[in-house]
Amino acid sequence: NPRYLYSRAVVNYYAAFYDQALADAKGCAAMLSSYDTELLLGSICQKMRKFHDAESHYMVASYMCPSRITPLYRLFRLYEEQGDSSSMVEIGRRLLDKPVKIQSRETRAMRLDVRRTIEQ
Repeated sequence: NPRYLYSRAVVNYYAAFYDQALADAKGCAAMLSSYDTELLLGSICQKMRKFHDAESHYMVASYMCPSRITPLYRLFRLYEEQGDSSSMVEIGRRLLDKPVKIQSRETRAMRLDVRRTIEQ
């Protein structure tokens, strides 16, 4: 059941059991690939310092839902963690240029964080 595996992956992720979280999330993705699963896989890989894999999952999530800014924000933070300032700024500018369909507190916070980080 993909919902069960996804839920278990989330629990393991927050418990910092990244190997098990990765196995569960991959099992879930094998049955049903989704935007949320790709974001979760990216987060798990980032915690495990598998930066290339994390980048790939965030990019897939961005392609699945091009109007959403969360995958771009996660890429922005990933590049910052790696010290790749040119990619970080490029993705940050893409995020800031992307029109927002529905304003939310999370969206405003991400955009403000990106703007402040780029301006520093």
